[in-house]
Amino acid sequence: MSSTTSMPAPQRSISRSDYLSLMRSLLTRDLAARFRGSLLGWFWLVLTPVLMLIIFTYVFGVVFEARVPYRAADSNPIEFGVYLFSGMFIFSIFSECFTKAPTLIVSNASYVKRVVFPVDALSVVTVAAAYVIGAASFVALLLAFAIVYGRVPATAALVPFVALLMAPMLLGLSWLLSAVGAFVRDIGQFVGVALSALMFMSPIFLPIDKLPEFVRTAVMFNPVSTPVEATHILLFKEELPPAGGLFVYFVVSIAIMLIGRAVFRALQPGFADVL
Repeated sequence: MSSTTSMPAPQRSISRSDYLSLMRSLLTRDLAARFRGSLLGWFWLVLTPVLMLIIFTYVFGVVFEARVPYRAADSNPIEFGVYLFSGMFIFSIFSECFTKAPTLIVSNASYVKRVVFPVDALSVVTVAAAYVIGAASFVALLLAFAIVYGRVPATAALVPFVALLMAPMLLGLSWLLSAVGAFVRDIGQFVGVALSALMFMSPIFLPIDKLPEFVRTAVMFNPVSTPVEATHILLFKEELPPAGGLFVYFVVSIAIMLIGRAVFRALQPGFADVL
């Protein structure tokens, strides 16, 4: 008795204009799905970071009486809430991509099985959505600065560029984790634990030079440490962060993107078989 094995049809490429149109459609759908059915709708995009800023200020500034490291002598509880939020805004962009990546292929099986669909676009949309949400947090951060300090430092204009240095790395990690996650479903459980470790082993709460010597090396290898530290320097010291460190970070970010892309392409032919 002979048997035949059905093979998934190879995916055909689409034009650049169709690809961009698809990106816009998927991004709009992704953002709309987050607020569908809620009374406040898209207003949550701004309200969520504002509420988080208030919570950070109360818990760390009022309850724990923490102060901004760069100006501890004359800072107040509200200032530390702004300081903490400036780091969390960067981390939230990373967290958004890192959390969704392992289930990206599995949760979009209907798209993956289509003959004409660029599966890699799912990661692009995830990263783009994370930056849209991050932009709302950045607006809330600037408003907080204006209220607390009466002005926004000119160096704040460079913060979005620092945040964008993560984009290639986030894309690479999303490709890598989504491809591996299609075959190893347990990876999603690991990601939650890893995120907690990355948050506390970062300069979100204290500058790297204020941390104990034995943990500084580990913190420097944290993928969010460089953009978080640079953001703090731009906003609270009103200075330019070391250009050499940012350049090295961007080169590593590009390298991770290329590695993630290679792994994704290698595993992509098997996606349909495990969905």
